[in-house]
Amino acid sequence: MALELRAIVGFLLCCAAVSGSAVCLDPATAQSGYRQPLAEELRSTELVAVGKVFRERSSRELARDPNAVSVSLYRVRVQHWVKGRSPKWLEVKVENDSGRYNMSVGEVHLLFLNKSGRDFAINGCGNSSVLPVGEPTLAAVRAALAQPGAAPGPKDQKRP
Repeated sequence: MALELRAIVGFLLCCAAVSGSAVCLDPATAQSGYRQPLAEELRSTELVAVGKVFRERSSRELARDPNAVSVSLYRVRVQHWVKGRSPKWLEVKVENDSGRYNMSVGEVHLLFLNKSGRDFAINGCGNSSVLPVGEPTLAAVRAALAQPGAAPGPKDQKRP
């Protein structure tokens, strides 16, 4: 039974990778709804920032179907950095797949970002969150970064 489950998990992870669609599957159980552990994402993320969404536009750049939207591009103004540093205006690219992270113009978000070409990308299975819902996550990130030996980066550097 355990061998069968491992084979099924491997197959599902392979299918998700091949299809190009992000499904948030638990790597151990293949159950959907997986959320990357905060400490793991904090270690692997280049930039953690709080920012406000000013613009959203859709693109068909990766779509196989000419009528489909493959990515959303968001223009975000950084209000303050929690880890790392970036320009005050960011272009954030979110692929339109099952693991996408949705944002709307006017919302303020806690964002875990990595550089992706000229843009930044969000892990849809990670800990980014609209504020104020994400305040507990933001507090946990601040506490983790305050620990000795924490990930490098300025802590809560405000932008005028």
